[in-house]
Amino acid sequence: MSGIVTGPRERDRNFNRPGIGTTLFVAGQYDEATPSSTQRFARMVPGAEFQVIPNAAHATEHDNPDELLRVVRDFIRRVEASAH
Repeated sequence: MSGIVTGPRERDRNFNRPGIGTTLFVAGQYDEATPSSTQRFARMVPGAEFQVIPNAAHATEHDNPDELLRVVRDFIRRVEASAH
């Protein structure tokens, strides 16, 4: 996610606009940001997907790299397949 969301107006400007492509949000199961808050952001982006990485905290790429890689690869495959 890029940018800083400061309130409802900023959130609307960042997420609910044309031009945001297919988006994947991930959160570690034990993430300090909490999976529920990340899922809330995902719901703000039309068509976004959300996945929880088990046995991981905020550094999912360090805590459970194999699962993160699997989730990202599956997402990319689905996006590429739907583009053809």
